[in-house]
Amino acid sequence: VYASFFPHTDNKGRIKEFEKSVDSLILNDPAVTSARTSSPAFGSGLRLGFLGQLHLEVFSQRLRDDFETDVIVTSPSTSFRARINDSIKDKNYNTIRQNKTLVNPDDPFVFEFEVAEDFIPKKFVKEYQEMYSLLTIISPVEYSPVILKAVEERRGSYLSSEEIGDGRLIFKYEIPHSETIRNFHGVLKGATSGFGSFELEELDWRPAELVVLSISINSKVVPELQMITHKHSAEALGRKLTKEFADLLPMQDHRAAISAHITADPDHSRGFWGSAFGTKSPNFKREDTTRSKANKKIDLQRRQKKIKAEKERL
Repeated sequence: VYASFFPHTDNKGRIKEFEKSVDSLILNDPAVTSARTSSPAFGSGLRLGFLGQLHLEVFSQRLRDDFETDVIVTSPSTSFRARINDSIKDKNYNTIRQNKTLVNPDDPFVFEFEVAEDFIPKKFVKEYQEMYSLLTIISPVEYSPVILKAVEERRGSYLSSEEIGDGRLIFKYEIPHSETIRNFHGVLKGATSGFGSFELEELDWRPAELVVLSISINSKVVPELQMITHKHSAEALGRKLTKEFADLLPMQDHRAAISAHITADPDHSRGFWGSAFGTKSPNFKREDTTRSKANKKIDLQRRQKKIKAEKERL
């Protein structure tokens, strides 16, 4: 599981101190991998790799508690693979190869990537792949229906169940690894009143229909809010995210449109990430400067000028 860590906005000038804090924790936790990254919105930061979602949460909490470091953590992601077409032109091949890992030196057509920025457009791809894991859940028997529902919503497939005594069952499922890193731990604990536990074991890579889900504010895509997800769950996830962002944002001074976009063929040069849908607007307040003080009538020209200035400020 990978996530980007950035110092809080108030501490952007303390990147060296932030890196020292992370390095101190990594000394006692060598399973964590680290690489520098940057973001137009958050500045310089670190791209960290973890053994799982719980490992990520414990590390970030220790960073806050032990070093009093306030950090911004992006949505966790995992690795995906793409087998590109054998007949691809050299120019396109060299472009695709940038920032990506070649899985096997003997097979120059299979690449591994983690973030939406490195997503390979479908027009060049013969097959996308995602990692599947063996999911083992131990829980009291009365929570069986809610466990089944929670796993099936994440594209999991039931394998078996077995009683282990004391009114408990052990369930086994096959599930895409990417579906277990988006709050699956919290969902399972909530569904089983805290009595359920689980473990994951990697199985193999399997074909998948992948797309890029992006979130934009006033038609400007936010790179930190982009993610790779499965085609069939992308629309529901996009609508959920736009609603949550609109509800979470404080009262704005101007109108803002928060939209979701889905595409399997992103065009970085044109900034195309798919048509907008699920648009939501957070509550906003704006001083009424469109009414003339002299005669109290609406001045349309003044109104249009004010709205244009607000859009440019974004």
